[in-house]
Order: sequence, then C-alpha cells, then structure tokens
Amino acid sequence: EAVIAKSKHDLSQMEVLLGHDDAAAGNRTNALARWARAAQASPHDPLLTALADALDREGRLHVKIGNLAGALHCYENRMEIFPDDVAALHNFGLCLKNAGHPEIAVKAFTRCVVLDPLLDAHRLEMVECAAASGMEDLAVRQLDVLIKRHPEDKELAKRKAKIILHKHLEEQKRHEAREKARAEREELEKFFRRNAIETLPIDTAKPYIDEVRKLFKRRAKKR
Repeated sequence: EAVIAKSKHDLSQMEVLLGHDDAAAGNRTNALARWARAAQASPHDPLLTALADALDREGRLHVKIGNLAGALHCYENRMEIFPDDVAALHNFGLCLKNAGHPEIAVKAFTRCVVLDPLLDAHRLEMVECAAASGMEDLAVRQLDVLIKRHPEDKELAKRKAKIILHKHLEEQKRHEAREKARAEREELEKFFRRNAIETLPIDTAKPYIDEVRKLFKRRAKKR
C-alpha cells in the first residue's frame, strides 16, 4: 500500500508540473486535464493544494475589483480540477447571481446542497436565486427544511410567507392579463361583425381597431 501511495503521489506531482508547462505554453485544455488527473491520483498533494489556493485567491481578487467574468473563469477552472469542491462551487454560484443569472446559479447551489446538505448557506442562496427566477416552489421547499432546523427563526417564516404571496400576486397578474386580452379580442370581434369591416385592408381597419381598444380601456377603468 505504501508503494502504491508513493506511486500515486509521484504521478500527481508529475502531472501538476507538466500541467504548469502546458499552461505556460498557452494550452489551457491540456493543463486542466493534467491537473484533474493529478487530483484523482492524489487529491491532497501539496502542489495541488497550492494551485487550488492560487485559483481561489485570483477569483476573490477578480470579485473585489468587480470582474465577475474573471472570477467565474477562475472558479470554473478550479471545479474542472476538483469537481466536488463545494467552496469553489458556492463562489461560482455567487458570481452567477451577482452577474444577473440567478436561474443558472440555482443549479450551482443545488449541487452544493447535494454535496454538503448540512450547510445552511447553500440553501439560503438557493432560496434567493430560485425566488428571483420564478421558481417559488423550490424556494419554499428549501425554506421548509431550514424552518424545521431553526423553528425559532421567525425571519425564515416571514420569508416563506413573502415568497408565497409574491407567487400568488404574479399568478393573479397573469390571470388578469389573460382575461383582459380575451375580453379585448371579444370586443374587437363584436365591433368587426357589427361594422362589417373584417374584410377591410389593415391600414383602413386600424383606426377602428385603435378606437375599440381605447373604448375597452375606458370601460376597464370604470370597473
């Protein structure tokens, strides 16, 4: 076993060093593949740890100066080497959220929860991103888990109620918009039949259509 361990360690160090050579030559794909093989052979190799720390520092520096694209690139590289690196995956999700892509960030935080289900921070971020992406049911399910863990935390219950209310209001808006569109179509159809203009050219019919729409808006306000 000691011989096998030494062999893996030697293989890992060789792949790390060759990966640095590839990176220096501008061959990113080969470098990442070598570092990933090194991680599989000996994930706790000091050279790999140093590489992971360097990528993390670089990612944090990019975040600090507002370069989210650069930070995403760093964390993406780190995850190619260590696919189950929860810290890198969490930071990757934060960058996606801050870059305005909460619907993609949800997937990153979902993976974080699978890998590290006991850390509340992953679920809290998933809640925020899911709610912002119209996935209220997912957000509520995660809040239910957190409320069960922390029944004394009233803010979690308030957050859940707020998300449920928001979902209800959005559904109500969509329903009202559909009803408004349906009623407007019916008004137009009645007007066309009453005035026999359904065969008119569009340019000729347009003033009539506009007039019906104005009439419908006035009626809607009175209601």
